[in-house]
Amino acid sequence: MNRRKLITLITGALAGIAGTIVAIPFFKSLLPAKHLNPRDHDLIIKFPKLEAGGMIAVSTQGAPIYVLKRSPEQVSALEEVNEELRDPNSIESDQPDSMQNTFRSSKPEIFVAYGICTHLGCSVSNRPTGSDAWHRGSQFDKTGGFFCPCHGAIYDSAGRVYKNLPAPLNLRVPDYEFVDETTIRIINKRTL
Repeated sequence: MNRRKLITLITGALAGIAGTIVAIPFFKSLLPAKHLNPRDHDLIIKFPKLEAGGMIAVSTQGAPIYVLKRSPEQVSALEEVNEELRDPNSIESDQPDSMQNTFRSSKPEIFVAYGICTHLGCSVSNRPTGSDAWHRGSQFDKTGGFFCPCHGAIYDSAGRVYKNLPAPLNLRVPDYEFVDETTIRIINKRTL
């Protein structure tokens, strides 16, 4: 074998090896991730011991998740506004079956929901009881809740929308579980 053929052969072999090294991770990325536990992608939210009326917001996949601590007065007022709500029993709304109750939560004092209006997808803001955002003594001031600044949808502190307002459904409640008193795990369903 002459020198030119040997150099061509070695160069070709090195190019083939380099191409294989580069291609392996690319082709591995195309394989389905069957070995992953979906729980590895759950969202853990740690929140401090919230005062009544306190809330934190965490963003995930472009959507805010709100964790609100309701006062005992807010919890008891939730049943008083049922007649003023579009879907008080959350029959048409999206929440885990175990949270299809008046509180729309596993613990009455803690409410967890996506902070996205069900009308056109605007972010809603928290409006506690007695805030300047509500007319004092109005139906909306009884439980506090959430307000959509885009078109005026109003939700109570269980994320249930009031009648005759633009939002068609209650706020969406994710599937979650308490890890401890100040930590929840949002169970990943791979869709928002």
